[in-house]
Amino acid sequence: MPSKNHVSHSLSVLCVAALAVASCSKKDDATKAEPTKTEGAAAPNGSAAAANPPSARVPSAIAAKCNLPEPTPAKLGAPDSSYAAMFDAVAKCDADAYGRCDAADDLVEKAKKSVPEGGEAPGGVVAACVAGLDHASERARKTAADCLMEIGQFNIKKEKAFVVARLLDKVEAAKDSLERLPYAQALGKLDTAGAGYTCRVIRLIDKLPKDEAATADLMGSLHGFLSHATDVPFDYAYELVMADQPGVTSARAMEFIATFWPEARKGEVCDRLGNILKAGVDGWGQASTAVWKDESCKHRDAVVTNAVAKLKWLEPKANFKEIDRPLLNANFIDDLPTWEGISDAQKKSVCDAAKSLEANAKNEDAQSLAKKIVRNCK
Repeated sequence: MPSKNHVSHSLSVLCVAALAVASCSKKDDATKAEPTKTEGAAAPNGSAAAANPPSARVPSAIAAKCNLPEPTPAKLGAPDSSYAAMFDAVAKCDADAYGRCDAADDLVEKAKKSVPEGGEAPGGVVAACVAGLDHASERARKTAADCLMEIGQFNIKKEKAFVVARLLDKVEAAKDSLERLPYAQALGKLDTAGAGYTCRVIRLIDKLPKDEAATADLMGSLHGFLSHATDVPFDYAYELVMADQPGVTSARAMEFIATFWPEARKGEVCDRLGNILKAGVDGWGQASTAVWKDESCKHRDAVVTNAVAKLKWLEPKANFKEIDRPLLNANFIDDLPTWEGISDAQKKSVCDAAKSLEANAKNEDAQSLAKKIVRNCK
């Protein structure tokens, strides 16, 4: 069985690498990036997902139909007046070559130190950082978002709904990805679903480009820290993966399905992941590790079948842009021959495919992947 460290490391590799290639991944190229199905398996809108008719398989349909009630947040109290001058100082500071600013660091550090250990952030500090979101200086606005991110995960409680709503306002009003990012990063620490904004966030994800880090952060905001998701975000994440849209948001959605499924629906996760494997859509790498960890999952054989099919498919491909997504996914299965429970016959099929790829690959990156797998065949 793949270890927790392996899965965590592989996820980091996939997400970091995906960030690097996302800007050059276009939908037209992505549809050619890897086979839409493995041999004998159904395409995303085919029998692998027969439980849902094609009309229900568009992520946008879930976003459009979402009608969960939203909260009416209580208003914030008065902001701590000492922060106003600090935000003005941030606006005037000379940033270094990396965009860092001592005045900004000092403000965020002061906010963090104001929070008692295990307690709530003072209301005045929260209100001050929220007020900073409307500062005339872009650097000050970013610092306000950083402040809310740093104190938000465990320490903003009664003001959480108000803070989430204001950050969502800023994301929606942002003119580009760079401007959106700090607000989305802050939201990633605040459990937007728990705050009552599931539908608003899903509709926003559906509208934004899927290759943006900000969109991925919004996807990750739909569950609490180390907690399970609710039904609607889970269903939306699954449909987003099955829609096979390239970009870091799909990678985050795959993590969502494999890790943060609703507790009451654990029995469905095996079939959902099995559908992803059989359809061969982006996300098959992490789906492989999650399926294999579940010894009771009836789709474990699909892990090996899919891996062998992908290795064979890679062999004649020379263009990196054509194979970047399969290679990213393959980071999750490069030590498949060592996984606990793999049979001798399954190991041989993977190793034979890897050895053939090592000998015949037309692309150096594909050959490098093959060498990693072959090293684990001994």
